[in-house]
Amino acid sequence: MGGLTRKRLRAVLHYDPLTGAFTWIKSGRIAGHVSKRSGHRSIKLNGRPYQASNLAWLYVKGRWPTRIVDHENREAGDDRFVNLRLATKRQNMHNSKPRRDGTGLKGVGPQRGRFRSRITVNGVQLFLGNFATAAQASAAYRSAARKHFRTYAAKEQPC
Repeated sequence: MGGLTRKRLRAVLHYDPLTGAFTWIKSGRIAGHVSKRSGHRSIKLNGRPYQASNLAWLYVKGRWPTRIVDHENREAGDDRFVNLRLATKRQNMHNSKPRRDGTGLKGVGPQRGRFRSRITVNGVQLFLGNFATAAQASAAYRSAARKHFRTYAAKEQPC
């Protein structure tokens, strides 16, 4: 990834794995900026922007991530190392936030006075049922997500 090495990274930045903060060695100031759109912190090194989560992986592990660095708690700005894990694009999508077009619950949508629940597994959409309440539909989605996506299932809060 652009020739940046762990040695060079550690020469210019300090990373605190407990807080997820990067600070410049020379000034002690917080490095980078947070994107208003994505919420990810970006740090420019050698004229090139890097996501802080990727830099954290390099800083701690000594090598560039081989896949996407996923934020387990879905907070893009939370770069604490315990919150970071490698994921495929599909796994990363399973751990996404709900769309903002309905109930605010992942896998749940209104349908004629009831709530439908569905999930997409390996590109195939599965209908999980129609339910009287959003909470019931959400419970069906969370159960299916745990079954199909295991630890990459988004940890939704109950209704």
